[in-house]
Amino acid sequence: MSRRRTEPFLGEESPQPTLRPVRRLTAVLACSVLVNVALLSALIYQNAHLSVPIGVGEPPSPWGRQGVISLAEDRTNAEVLKSLVHMLPEQLVARLGDAQLVEDGYTHRDLALGCLVTLHHFDLSKAVASETLPTERYLKVNTEFTPIAVYPGLNERQFASINHFIQTERWPLTSEGLFLALQQDTLRADQSLAEAFFLTPEYLAIQRLFAQAEKPVSKQALLQTLTDGSWEMLVSYGDRICPHDTASCTRRRLLVDYIHSGSRSAAQLMISTDPLFAAKKLDDATVMEILEMLGATDHGEDLASFAHAVAKSPRSDAVLDLARKISPSANVVLEAPVVAATAPSRPAPDRIYVVQKGDSLWKISRKVHVDIETLRAHNDLKGDLLLPGTKLKLP
Repeated sequence: MSRRRTEPFLGEESPQPTLRPVRRLTAVLACSVLVNVALLSALIYQNAHLSVPIGVGEPPSPWGRQGVISLAEDRTNAEVLKSLVHMLPEQLVARLGDAQLVEDGYTHRDLALGCLVTLHHFDLSKAVASETLPTERYLKVNTEFTPIAVYPGLNERQFASINHFIQTERWPLTSEGLFLALQQDTLRADQSLAEAFFLTPEYLAIQRLFAQAEKPVSKQALLQTLTDGSWEMLVSYGDRICPHDTASCTRRRLLVDYIHSGSRSAAQLMISTDPLFAAKKLDDATVMEILEMLGATDHGEDLASFAHAVAKSPRSDAVLDLARKISPSANVVLEAPVVAATAPSRPAPDRIYVVQKGDSLWKISRKVHVDIETLRAHNDLKGDLLLPGTKLKLP
C-alpha cells in the first residue's frame, strides 16, 4: 500500500507563502476604508455644528457652497475697517463679492462699499439707478479717519448693479470725485475725465453764468479757474450771493472770490470778459492782485488794455505805478486844459456812431474808448439790445 506524500517534491513550492501577501493586502484595504469613514464622519460632524442651513426658497448663497452660510467672524466692524481704509479703490472693489458676516449684520462687502463711497467718492446713487437706497449709518474707525457711511440691507440685485456700474463706467465718481481727480491731473492727460465733469450739475450751473458774458469763455478756461479753487468754493458760491443779483453780478462776485484765492485764470477771465468793470469798479487791492498775477508773464492785449485804463484813473500811487510799468504808453501826464480869455464858444456837436451788425455795447465801448454806462446815459438806453443802423451819440 502506497503512502500519501505530505512533503513537496524537490523543486516544488509550498502553497503557504502564497496566501500571506493576500491576507496582508486585505488587512491594509480594510484599515484604509475605516480611516476614510472616520474622516468623512468627522467632516460631517464639524459642518453640522459650524453652519446654519439657508431657508427654503432663498437665492443661491454667495457666501460659499450653496445652501450654507458662514457665521460671523470674531473681529468687530471697527477692526475690519482699520484694514479697509488703507486699501486702494481696486482692492476695495475686489472685496465687493465677500459677503462674510462681521458684526451687527454688516458684511465685508458692506464695509468695503462704505469705504469706496466715503473715502473715494464712489457714486452709489447712480450705480443703483432708480432704486431707493437704505438710510446710511456711520461707523467710527478712529480719530484719524472720518466716520464711514455704510448702507445696511443692500440686496443681491443692488450689489449686482454696483458691480456692473463699476465694470462699465469709465469714471464711476461723484461730482466731487471728478473735481478732485481733475485737480490731481494737472496736465489734463485724460480728456474723458473733463468731459465727465462738464456734465455735472455743479459745472453746468456756473457755465450758465458765463454763457451770458459778452465775450465767449471756453470750457477749458472755466475749468482751469474752478480747479484753482476748492470744492467747497464751487458748491457754496451761491450761498454768498444776494438772491436779487443778476447773472453778471453773480459772475463778477464769483471771479473776485477766485482772484482772492490766488487764481491767475480767474484774473484773466475778469479782464477779458468784463474789462471796464474791472478797471472802474474793483477796489485797489483786487486790481493790484490782478496786475501782480498777470504782469510778470502775460503780455496779451487784454492785460495791456486793462493796465492802460487803470493807469489813466485816479487810483492810489502804488496801483498807478504798477499799471504804468505794464503799459508804458499810459505814462503821458494829462495837463488841465488852458481856457482862453475869449468869448465862450458853442459846445462841439456830439459825435455819431452807427451800429453795425454784430456790435454790442462792450465792443462799441472798446472802439470809441467810452465806458458802457456813459454810452447808456448819453443815449438813454434801457437795455443792451442794439439794432444795426442805430445812431449812438458819443460824448
